[in-house]
Amino acid sequence: MVEVNERLSGKVEALPRRPGVYLFKDARHEVIYVGKAKDLREAVDASGKVRYNRAIGSREGRVS
Repeated sequence: MVEVNERLSGKVEALPRRPGVYLFKDARHEVIYVGKAKDLREAVDASGKVRYNRAIGSREGRVS
């Protein structure tokens, strides 16, 4: 999991600190979320962390 986080972190750091739109896609490459931001890098970084934490939380909730 660390490899994925490092790879994504590098991509986020490469984003401009300018307005823009971003897409989150699922494993089938279908768009599941469209966002717009004043600071693209900050928004993608924050959204990614929230979505990652929610995914981990939902997995933990399913464990019996």
